[in-house]
Amino acid sequence: MNENRTRHRARVTAMFLAVFLATSALCGRLAYLMIFRSEYYSGKAEDLHQRERTIKAARGRIIDRNGTVIADNRTVCTVSVIHNQVEEPERVIAALAETLDLPEEKVRARVEKRSSREIVKTNVPKETGDAIRSLGLAGVKVDEDYRRYYPFDSLAARVLGFTGGDNQGVIGLEVEYEEVLKGVNGRILTLADAAGVEIGNAAEDRLEPVAGSDLYISLDVNIQEYAEQAERNRRSTIYTQAPRGRILDRFGREIVTNRASLTVVADGAVVDDQIEVQLLANLIGMPAQAVRRRLQDTTEGYQSPRMVSVNVSRRVVAFIGEHPDVFPGVSIQERTQRSYPYGSLAAHVLGYVGTVTQEQLEKSQDGAEGSPEY
Repeated sequence: MNENRTRHRARVTAMFLAVFLATSALCGRLAYLMIFRSEYYSGKAEDLHQRERTIKAARGRIIDRNGTVIADNRTVCTVSVIHNQVEEPERVIAALAETLDLPEEKVRARVEKRSSREIVKTNVPKETGDAIRSLGLAGVKVDEDYRRYYPFDSLAARVLGFTGGDNQGVIGLEVEYEEVLKGVNGRILTLADAAGVEIGNAAEDRLEPVAGSDLYISLDVNIQEYAEQAERNRRSTIYTQAPRGRILDRFGREIVTNRASLTVVADGAVVDDQIEVQLLANLIGMPAQAVRRRLQDTTEGYQSPRMVSVNVSRRVVAFIGEHPDVFPGVSIQERTQRSYPYGSLAAHVLGYVGTVTQEQLEKSQDGAEGSPEY
């Protein structure tokens, strides 16, 4: 009897000790988390319930010796959507597709994507951004941004340089004085519930951006204009293409004509370095992948320079002409583009122009001699 009691007491004691040790370990762990790791987990909880949006800072201006601004900023907008806050997805899709002139399928993919914030389009004109903001679409955010603007276009392009898609300096003074010109971005912090929806009456933490410093240089705009005009009179580096003949109606009115277009062309065998492709993409404002696809396009033949971008500005022309070491294999051609003043009028009769591939040309030559089939 006593032996059974002793065994039972030992079991109770062992169980008590096990429970005591487990409780002590849990309490110790809880104390460690609450005392020594409190800041870490408080920050994690705060991040979970906060939504952060960046407020871009204005880049500093570049000013000549007379106080004339030769590099400034234009206000543009970035339109984005927050999936969990969209209440009327079909209305949002239709409104953004129409206002931003985007395919509905592309907008739908962005709106229906489950993410904390999905950018629909950047570099949207301020007037368009204000129009979207006035629609009051739940879940649609319009944030103001800045894009570099040169009032004198290509003037002193070699000296000033240019900025990329992220508004950071790429070459010239823009990159040389990047730390002076760039500002400090601000941010907007808003509270959100567990579903990611912003709490309407919650306080908003806003940190204002700090604009970059202005850069004053010794260049004189008037003297620079005279110098560049003299250089343009001395030589030209633009290759021109013979225009196609016009088509006139019986009264002599032009129904098919031509318009000049400055076109960037490049030799795909020369421009193959990743950095060169990225610099060219930043200059003409195209994604690097799109530029690489153009360089690999063999529509105009394997030996022909590839057409990269049409209707480029005089600033792009001047920069490429003045930096052959930065853009090897890249040149400017003045090509003509077909223009139809009356739109689709008599389109089935007039037809259209396009690029004939080498394969199509060979098939045409292998076919029956005489007039082509229509």
